[in-house]
Amino acid sequence: MLRREGLHTSHLCIWRKQQRAGNLTRLSPAKRGPASKEKNPLAAKVAALEKESRRLKASAERAEALLEVQKKSRSCWGSS
Repeated sequence: MLRREGLHTSHLCIWRKQQRAGNLTRLSPAKRGPASKEKNPLAAKVAALEKESRRLKASAERAEALLEVQKKSRSCWGSS
């Protein structure tokens, strides 16, 4: 099988010597997973701002609905 791939026993001997000397560290298994375990430092701030934005939009919608009710009640009572 080695000959079919173009390798000879001398290659294996050289690789073994290099491995013992510590020159083949790049062939060790790479760590799996994302390259960076750290989260984006701005992610927490963005999430907080999005949450506040949703809260403010809901508050604005409630205020608009209340104004609509007040306008309708004024028109029902005949005052302007």
